[in-house]
Amino acid sequence: MADLNELLDMIPLDQLGAKLGVDRDTARATAATALPSLLAGLQNNAASPEGEDALASAIKQHDATFLDGGVDIDAVDTADGQKIVQHALGENQPALASQLNGAAPGGVDLGSLVQKALPILAPIVMSYLAKKLSS
Repeated sequence: MADLNELLDMIPLDQLGAKLGVDRDTARATAATALPSLLAGLQNNAASPEGEDALASAIKQHDATFLDGGVDIDAVDTADGQKIVQHALGENQPALASQLNGAAPGGVDLGSLVQKALPILAPIVMSYLAKKLSS
């Protein structure tokens, strides 16, 4: 569905780290953990014709040019991001956080960081998908 490394390269990790209260490396690990879960949730939702139509409609609502010139984390609509996460992961969010608990080096609660990062990352993913569909 999407190239994880390409997506990771678009995310300003210093800004994400500042939002999450962690260093750049932990922010990268968080994003690298969160993105596959989010993409899998979106792909799972698109498995049915109705879900595919809903995802296509949602993608069209996101600005493909948002990524041009680099992402500004402060400009991300996290309320929209939370809606995307809810649609993509639904009831699986707590299970995901629980599964990731304590998985980060240095005793950082990766599950908690992923839950904080998902609403930030989701609009970036949707803009990325919109850009891919428009090209």
